[in-house]
Amino acid sequence: PRCSLVDELDGMGYRYLFQFTLTPYGPEIEPGLRDKRAIVETFQVLGCRLGRGRVLWRYDPHSVHRRHRPRLARGPVPQAL
Repeated sequence: PRCSLVDELDGMGYRYLFQFTLTPYGPEIEPGLRDKRAIVETFQVLGCRLGRGRVLWRYDPHSVHRRHRPRLARGPVPQAL
């Protein structure tokens, strides 16, 4: 992870947090992403470095097809979709 950028933000006195998107999709849906293990490692390092409440995990499904939804998202699809 680019902790030097975090150091730079801290040095400027900014208050900030990271919204971190991690999905179960593979390269057929999200081409160009790093390996999922490396992404999880970055999330963990930022979480340890910044503390609770400053690294937020978000999940924005771009597919409502059951093949691409993780277990926690399975079930009825909201009407808005």
